[in-house]
Amino acid sequence: MEQTIKLDDLLSFVAFYPTPITFNWKVNTDSFIHTNMLLGSVDTPKGRFNIVSHMAGTVKSLPKDSRDTLPIRVVECDHDTSYGDMCVYCGEVPKNIVHRTYCGFNSKIAFTLKKALEEEKKYMDQLFESKKLMLVLDIDHTLVHTCINSTVGSTDDCKKFTDKSGYAYMVKFRPFLSEFLNDINPLFDTYIYSHGSQKYANNIVSLIDPKEATIKKSKVIGREEMETNPKLKNLENLLPADQTVSIIIDDRNDVWANKKNLIMIFPYVYFDCEMVSYDLTIYPRLSGKSRDCSLFYFGKLLKNIHSLFYDVREKGAADVRNIIDFVKVSVLKSVAINLSLLEKTTENLFECAEYKTAAEMGALITTQITDSTLVLLWKYREDELVREAEEKGGKLVDMHWLILSSRYWRKLPVEPFLISKQNPAAYFNELKLVEEMREKLDKNWKYEYYNEILDELIESGREATDYLNKKKKVAFK
Repeated sequence: MEQTIKLDDLLSFVAFYPTPITFNWKVNTDSFIHTNMLLGSVDTPKGRFNIVSHMAGTVKSLPKDSRDTLPIRVVECDHDTSYGDMCVYCGEVPKNIVHRTYCGFNSKIAFTLKKALEEEKKYMDQLFESKKLMLVLDIDHTLVHTCINSTVGSTDDCKKFTDKSGYAYMVKFRPFLSEFLNDINPLFDTYIYSHGSQKYANNIVSLIDPKEATIKKSKVIGREEMETNPKLKNLENLLPADQTVSIIIDDRNDVWANKKNLIMIFPYVYFDCEMVSYDLTIYPRLSGKSRDCSLFYFGKLLKNIHSLFYDVREKGAADVRNIIDFVKVSVLKSVAINLSLLEKTTENLFECAEYKTAAEMGALITTQITDSTLVLLWKYREDELVREAEEKGGKLVDMHWLILSSRYWRKLPVEPFLISKQNPAAYFNELKLVEEMREKLDKNWKYEYYNEILDELIESGREATDYLNKKKKVAFK
């Protein structure tokens, strides 16, 4: 009959024997062991004894024999990572230890809070070493438009896939999608976070980037992974969850808990297969479904935010949420805008979408008209107010200049949007405008007020939000 002895009793057991006792170990230093695991054996005058573990943990030191001064030392396993119900290190089933899963990992893998923080610290060190930030992208109406009914609308240049239920999907990529992903890839660690199913999200990403050159499959998240609240996306579900380095791009803000990290993108709609619930009164589809240029400009926007983050970080702590706020109110900085031709009372003006849009982008809204004032209206009309504005030298500008500048977070040139009696509404091609600006923006993608934004961010430091709130009060005179 085999005899056994617990590891923690071994030294006191052999101490009674006057002759040296040699231990025959089956495990090495740094081996993971579980309770009652066979670790080795010892031959004594009373026969052979199997040595078994008294607990789960990591072996740190083991003596060679009874004369060895090296102690028996085992660090107890803290069970900080589990797969299913089992600790991945020792194989035990942890009791009274709280684990949680994180999106982007295998759904069966869970960490303790301490382990999660350690993993986040490791990730952050790697992120800063590679000078990257974290980018979280939505799928539908952000990167693509998908439709099940393939008989409606043009299907030119569309991708296709069929799911296991037999539904045939038509997928239209947003213009500039590949260029956008390639441009940001050196600067960002990119995640996909969709309210669609995991299989749907995987199918879409496989079409966008089949070789995983810019988006890794392990970083694609569907609604099944949103355990706590399937209707609300939250960066806290990711690992890492550090919001100071995380930027979100989505066409909706009502689905996010982390609105300070969110940059809204105009919803991309290509097919006529659904009723669009978005409010398009202030954001009409301007030049045809395939001419959306959001991703072209957003690539430049993200490069600015990334550059500002690491420029600020050289001086101290940096937070992308502050940078997003500062950049937004600098898009139309120092631009004098007059909205009086909208024929609204002062009280109503403050509540109208046009005023809020201009204010959010940092424009100077004024009732005065000079030769440097942009007088915005939806269409030229012949009346006393318009004639007065022209006599004072104000530039009559189609309202779509403001809409597109705010949509793209970029002050667009005014000239294509100037209107007059001979040219009552601006008719332009967004793609042509991009091509005209491409060479300039590719060479000089930094914002006009980049250095001023940087100086203000460094000056404001950790009080950036309070600092900005005082600065972004829009003048109205």
